[in-house]
Amino acid sequence: MQATNQRANMLQTLVGVFLQSCRVHEAARKVLGHLGVSVSVSTINLAMKNLSKEAYQEMQRLAATFETGYAFDNLDFEIKPSSPTEEKTLEGSFLKHISTGSMIPLHPSVKAADLKVSEQMRKLATDPPLPATTIELFSALPPVEFDEKGLTSRDRFNKHVFLSTLVEHGPSFFFEFKKDLGDPEEVELIPLVKTKQVPLRASKTGPSTPAKTGTVMEDFFRQANIGDPNPEKHFTDLSDLPPPLSKPSNLTDVDDHALIMWGDLLTGQHIRSFQDSRIDDETPWLRFQAEVFGPGWLHFRMAGVLAIFRRHILPADAKSDATSLLAYVSQIRPLERHKIETDPNFRQMHEVITHVGIVLRLDAWRVEVKKRYPEIESLEEWAKTKPKWEKICEIAESMIKTYVAPMNYVADYHDKHMDNERDKRFEVTAAYHREFLLYEETVHAMNYGDVGRLDSCLPDWMYLFMGCGKAKYAMELRRYLENMYIHYPKPLVHAIRYSSLCNPTGQKGKWRAIDWLIELNNLYIKRIFGGSGSNHTVDRMVEASPLIEVYKDVRAQFESMFCLDHRTTRHSPPKMKLTFAKLARYMEQHQANEFVKGRDSDFTMHDTLQTGKKKVNSSY
Repeated sequence: MQATNQRANMLQTLVGVFLQSCRVHEAARKVLGHLGVSVSVSTINLAMKNLSKEAYQEMQRLAATFETGYAFDNLDFEIKPSSPTEEKTLEGSFLKHISTGSMIPLHPSVKAADLKVSEQMRKLATDPPLPATTIELFSALPPVEFDEKGLTSRDRFNKHVFLSTLVEHGPSFFFEFKKDLGDPEEVELIPLVKTKQVPLRASKTGPSTPAKTGTVMEDFFRQANIGDPNPEKHFTDLSDLPPPLSKPSNLTDVDDHALIMWGDLLTGQHIRSFQDSRIDDETPWLRFQAEVFGPGWLHFRMAGVLAIFRRHILPADAKSDATSLLAYVSQIRPLERHKIETDPNFRQMHEVITHVGIVLRLDAWRVEVKKRYPEIESLEEWAKTKPKWEKICEIAESMIKTYVAPMNYVADYHDKHMDNERDKRFEVTAAYHREFLLYEETVHAMNYGDVGRLDSCLPDWMYLFMGCGKAKYAMELRRYLENMYIHYPKPLVHAIRYSSLCNPTGQKGKWRAIDWLIELNNLYIKRIFGGSGSNHTVDRMVEASPLIEVYKDVRAQFESMFCLDHRTTRHSPPKMKLTFAKLARYMEQHQANEFVKGRDSDFTMHDTLQTGKKKVNSSY
């Protein structure tokens, strides 16, 4: 195993890097080093430092093309000393904040010449146009089109979801229609391409304020080796040239290129605030006029599930009805009821929306079939009659009008029924269908890179956020739509929209938000590559941050070299058949999808979408 050249033990070095990427215990690495299989632990650590320095070459190569965006986020972690001491206390809080970032190549359809809009963005900043009215904004958005059956693109998507729920989760007979189901229609797909990120070296500054966010951006641009190599060209009198603007020798000139910065809502606010504070500086580079914010859709999606939580779980009177969302949670996740009721995390709410939505739609199928065929009591009995696909599609079309609440559903039900004839629990269930389907459509658009469908979902989310009290997200979505469809130059709009999602695997249905990729990097840095025990330090994490892709590549090469097939970190999907059956029986017992004239509800549900619409419209 040992190489004859003691200065070039290539295999042993690769084994050492592989062990590092797999987070093998230090004692095991020492044993393998003594056996001659790997290099020593100290050599591995030295190799990591050298690789970390060499990573700058790829950063600078990609940055020089100006066909890349920059994404960054905050990473919080706690480093607790084994023995608390006064010395440790004087060093500051045990909670540490750093900024992790990555360079994400823009979509291949975007060229560097398309981004030469920095001066145009400067004009928008110094002489901003009046905000568009709501009428002007919606006139600029793509129009809602109806097909020959009077269905919109959203109606057809909802129909597809009802059909896919029956095919994939209903009786086994319906699975034979999987080939007829197909995919939902495409609105505006991003052409499929594999995304290869270039991680940046983490900054020890956390982006907690606009000034610190500016420091983080400067740190990342310094690594990318871009800037203004000739600052004197902006001064008529060179004696006015400030000392910090000494002329660098090898910087890549940004010139008139825009630099797209991806991040969450707070990052966008900090960037804009920092630019406002620098708006009168002497040079474009000091003004940060090249930076253009691009939204991180993962955090928007997280805000979406929080809005549904605020609307359907948080209100005190939303918890007592037998058909409330919290009652359904008690059936499928009884041990997590308190957590979901008070402070659920994103994964919990995502699964609640997905799982309860599936069973709600199956129960709606049962109710609708029983209406049409009174002798049939269940979907299993209906399956025995072997219905045709055309008939199933016809039923699905009628269901989206019956069971899914329209935009103005409260007024609609008031027009159709007197107060003593309304079924308030049915109205709440119809709202569940509508908002769960809106979330399903948004998730599908992100996973399949359908930016056209994603944009069509944003107005409803804007109103929902405003109605639920998340005004900052509502205004950010409005700002995004206004910039994309009214103010920004078209080439820049194309660059932002087609690069706002990435595809690390290059596979269909595997698109991810840019900030999702940064959060994944944070997981690797914090839990896998950032050391453990006494090695779990800020310096170790900073050293490991630009090597994430190196670790992944070495690991993949070794698994291929040694035929380590069928290795995956993904869990198999949970088996939910019995859980769904339990919830379905509960819904049938309490007539969740049946209209019962005069049925009252303890939950006084407000039409949040209409409330949000009025608030947004009154602001402009």
